[in-house]
Amino acid sequence: MNVKTSAAAVAVALGLYLLMKLKSEKLPLGIRNNNPLNLREVGIPWNGKTGENGGFTTFETPHYGIRAAANNMKNSYLSGNTTIEKIISEWAPETENNTAAYIASVSQKTGIAATENITAMPQLVEIIKAMIYHENGQQPYGNALIERAVYDGALFGAALPDTFDISGGVYV
Repeated sequence: MNVKTSAAAVAVALGLYLLMKLKSEKLPLGIRNNNPLNLREVGIPWNGKTGENGGFTTFETPHYGIRAAANNMKNSYLSGNTTIEKIISEWAPETENNTAAYIASVSQKTGIAATENITAMPQLVEIIKAMIYHENGQQPYGNALIERAVYDGALFGAALPDTFDISGGVYV
């Protein structure tokens, strides 16, 4: 390789690096952190956790971030937060969010009434997709990734009640 070719290769590589850096800096924090539901960093040793950024946990991959959020949401469900209204009221309190708008957005996107009890895993998958959109202004992940991560998170640890339908997913 001659000097001109080497210089051109370095210029192209530098240009690509700068373009990728610029593009990644424009992505929402939740997407950059692989934490699309914006879990706050509180010291939980989540699988795939890599640290924190801006007060939020960072993860190796979006799968780990969504899995942690689904596990957190399942635990909230087990403590009595069984509707979109109750889940989001705990997830996104009025002190930091327009909680009513968040609830309305997720309810509208999922077609699930805000006060309807969540009773099946496919509902939880749709709620998490809608929450990702609300948190980031976009939902860039494929259905298979989200479904796999939600099932992994919701089925890890404490069991859901027998009345909660875990069927309907590709991965069960």
